[in-house]
Amino acid sequence: MTRGYRMRGPAGLALALALWLGWVSSVMAEEMVMSGSRYSAPLWAWIAAIAVAAGLSAVGLALGFWFLRKRSRIESSE
Repeated sequence: MTRGYRMRGPAGLALALALWLGWVSSVMAEEMVMSGSRYSAPLWAWIAAIAVAAGLSAVGLALGFWFLRKRSRIESSE
């Protein structure tokens, strides 16, 4: 049985998620402003970028937890 990577608690996950959201939203906000979108105000760009980054991160976390749970069930049945 493989133990794999051991997380250091919810604080580490929250910090990693906050850094990821900050980086992704800053890149997306800059792209939206530079592309001359309809809502080119920086506030709207930040709001949209943070919403998209949070959504993508939530989907990624959900898929990751689903995969880990499925994997642990397979290993426990053997």
